[in-house]
Amino acid sequence: MAKIKRSKNILNCIFLCVLAVLGKVRGEDAERSITFDDILAHSGYDYLRPPQINDTPVFVKLFINELNVRSIDESDMSFSVALEIWQSWFDYRLTFPSWSKNYTRILDSSFNNLIWHPNLYFPNAVKGDLNNIISPSSFFWISQTNQIVFCSRLTLKLICEMNLVNYPHDEQRCGVKMASAVYSERKVRMEWMHTDKLVSQKFSSLQQFEIVRLENKKCHQTLTALNLLSCLEKSILLRRRYGYYLINVYIPTSLIVAMSMLTFWIPPDAVPARVTLGVTSLLTVITKQYQAGMPNVSYVVALNIWLSTCIAFVFFSLLEFATVVALSTKTPSEGDRHEQLLLMESSF
Repeated sequence: MAKIKRSKNILNCIFLCVLAVLGKVRGEDAERSITFDDILAHSGYDYLRPPQINDTPVFVKLFINELNVRSIDESDMSFSVALEIWQSWFDYRLTFPSWSKNYTRILDSSFNNLIWHPNLYFPNAVKGDLNNIISPSSFFWISQTNQIVFCSRLTLKLICEMNLVNYPHDEQRCGVKMASAVYSERKVRMEWMHTDKLVSQKFSSLQQFEIVRLENKKCHQTLTALNLLSCLEKSILLRRRYGYYLINVYIPTSLIVAMSMLTFWIPPDAVPARVTLGVTSLLTVITKQYQAGMPNVSYVVALNIWLSTCIAFVFFSLLEFATVVALSTKTPSEGDRHEQLLLMESSF
């Protein structure tokens, strides 16, 4: 009995060892990293040539998964955004690894110079950075249907042509333009990806603007005289919040103008009081004009008209006081002489 029991223990140990070895082998197979040879369907792959079939353009679908408007600067007509952009296309020259048990596999950043991608660029960008703070923020996905997905997180500073005539009651339309850097629309055609997933709108840092809506548009960029680039634009409609100007400009200047009108009820002989009130009101309105944070433009905006009107009202109140003082300080001798002249003229 002891020998039988010992043999059973030995068999159990052998069985457990076999299971451990098989589990380790399967685990290594499941965790095996993909190489470029694993996804290459045919030899002679050219990562500079788009995967066209019968000279038809490659359709690249774009989707902005997250859009965060950071800041808007009227002085240099620009705005900053952080976004996560997804690009998707099909490449028949690649294949999905047959040994993989998953539907999709992630490819690391080493594939950036091995796999063809549309070389996306932003025509209206001033500068941009990849968000590589912790780890590389761009990577590829490959699926069993030969679909390639490229995802990247970017921070961009973009040009935005603004019309500030109605400042600070204006609306501005800025956009993120995207196009292929080297391929014309005969080879690569950009399209928006139709999805029910809403773009995550994060605008907590915007203190003076509110986002009215986002729109997907198409645009065209010129590559050469005969070739056009397929271009897409994510349009952002911005509306300025005028609460700051209401509290810091409109209400104070309205009170100053009303206060300057009080000089009409002050007796004309109270010269120091009327002069002090009028001059103080005028200087305060002029100071407010320089503190209002006016945009540096060469044309008149709505806030200029408001402040100039306030200055005109205060100035005319001072002019009215000067006229009253001039009339009230006329000497009696001059008045008598004037009456005498009138009498002399009437006698004739």
